[in-house]
Amino acid sequence: FFFSSSPKRFRAAAGASLSMARCFRLLAGIAAATAPALAEPTPLHCCFASAGNPLLLSCEAEAGSVVSDIPFAVKVSGTPVPPWNPRSRHPVCGDDAAPAGASVTADLADQFRKDCVGKASCVVGVPSPFGGSEEVLVRWTCAHDAAPRTAAAAVLPALPLRVQNATIVDATGARFRLQGVNWAGAHIIGVPSGLDRAPLDDLAQLVKRLDFNVVRLPYSVDLVLRNPVVDDILVAANPKLRGLKALEVMDQVVDALARAGVLVWPDVHMLESDWCCEHTDCNGLWFNEAYSMDQWLEALKIVATRYANVPAVAGMGLKNELRAVCGGQSWGSGPYCDVTFFDPTATADACVGPAWNTGPEYL
Repeated sequence: FFFSSSPKRFRAAAGASLSMARCFRLLAGIAAATAPALAEPTPLHCCFASAGNPLLLSCEAEAGSVVSDIPFAVKVSGTPVPPWNPRSRHPVCGDDAAPAGASVTADLADQFRKDCVGKASCVVGVPSPFGGSEEVLVRWTCAHDAAPRTAAAAVLPALPLRVQNATIVDATGARFRLQGVNWAGAHIIGVPSGLDRAPLDDLAQLVKRLDFNVVRLPYSVDLVLRNPVVDDILVAANPKLRGLKALEVMDQVVDALARAGVLVWPDVHMLESDWCCEHTDCNGLWFNEAYSMDQWLEALKIVATRYANVPAVAGMGLKNELRAVCGGQSWGSGPYCDVTFFDPTATADACVGPAWNTGPEYL
């Protein structure tokens, strides 16, 4: 807007400005309609395993896809560590190099190409000297990687599910048997494990191909309340997930599973982000010294609200493995669990468990 002492001139200038704004919006719309759509970054396929163990190379996301090339396959000295210890050396999918401190002892690419190119899946491996500490690092490509997805989304069951007497039934009243698998990781590192080595769609389609119809996705109260940006290394095989927050990655996982025809069951696995489960981890109840009951409820509310209108999210786990809490160091060397927080009268090494105020003893 151009300001003027004359109201007429102000209105005229304002009208001209609005017309120009509409013109710019029209031009922007034309440009958006005619510009080619940006292709998603190509996902990566990697496998890292100790020498002497078999490695499965497969292409799962599209029916009929095959291994098209193996640009990187080496044997290295030393044993790289898993990605949940970011302070230590470990291989990174797409780096196509030995991790810091390790050295390449053999190039295996030609050998693996002969065994795998043109196949939907193959198993490869190399011997390891007895007592040796060597790792095999492989990256391969699949014929479908650069092409847009052609498979139609699978059909989910008639939802919502409900309980009828002692039976789970779908919306039509037909019995529905849950055949589930646990996809752990988010309650420890912030994302489901495997996204650092395999494309998300491949993992979702593999779950379906193995005849599972529901996936439990464990998470922690800590993760939901903080919702941090995930470390790139944890999603190295899925460039489109880089820079996303933890719950945004969970959204993508839920979406991929839904397209594969798999239901999802988010589960409060831990209060704190850590391994589960141990009596001395101080996570046996729905609250502890670090996270209150209100924060547990808030995390549940956040997840429930986020997926209230997502049909594939068929249920929720309120708290994993309720158990007694015992005084001591978590896993023998972790943080100390002070059991007197739960019961001031307890001794330092005692255990405190939940109990019903009223009701039959067997409950």
